[in-house]
Amino acid sequence: MVQQQFHQLVEGFCALALLEQPDAIAEGCSFSVDGIECALIYLDYLMPDIVHCYIDFGEAPAERLTDVYLELLKANYLHLASGRAGFTISPESGHVILVSTLCLANASPEVLADMLSYHAQQALEWRRHHYLDQPASAGGNTSGDAGMQFA
Repeated sequence: MVQQQFHQLVEGFCALALLEQPDAIAEGCSFSVDGIECALIYLDYLMPDIVHCYIDFGEAPAERLTDVYLELLKANYLHLASGRAGFTISPESGHVILVSTLCLANASPEVLADMLSYHAQQALEWRRHHYLDQPASAGGNTSGDAGMQFA
């Protein structure tokens, strides 16, 4: 029953965001929000009432790893107090990933879209201010629109 609720959430979100392939997104395939790669991970056998939203903040520059990681630890201190988000490093890509949780009981396609758009803008700001991205690699739509695309 709860898994069906998750699939309905993803289908509604995909319809709202004009994303194709909701089944692939429900299985964890990535998609783009304002040029930021995101994924939805649902582990019904571990946490049937929680959706994990992965937002790719990008790769920390090698010459600034200590500074960036210090800022991430400080941010984790604030995020984890809310119990809803925290930063990690992807073991596959080495990118900084924000993992934000959404309770299915409070979820709607609009809430999910707003949350992902907010975190995508947060990722763009981090890239500009902490990673010192080159303009070409900052990528994405920075206008604040929910420019979601399937990646």
